[in-house]
Amino acid sequence: MGCNKCNKKSVIVKLSYIRNFFKFLFTNIKLGFKKVGYDKYLERKAICRGCPFFNSEAGRCMDCGCWINTKAKFKSETCPQGYW
Repeated sequence: MGCNKCNKKSVIVKLSYIRNFFKFLFTNIKLGFKKVGYDKYLERKAICRGCPFFNSEAGRCMDCGCWINTKAKFKSETCPQGYW
């Protein structure tokens, strides 16, 4: 069965991922989905790969839940840890 406390934590994390996704959509719709340059995009991805919150198997930040290949492209987005 597993631990109820652990299951609650994973549900909370998933809810925060959903909240962050809708925040991403709302912000980018409002600002017109403006993207950073290719060099800046590669720089952001490199920073993420060195972060302890980066899950390389999923290609996802385990802090905010965003897929790095997508999040790093947009000017409106920031790293939740303050790295970029």
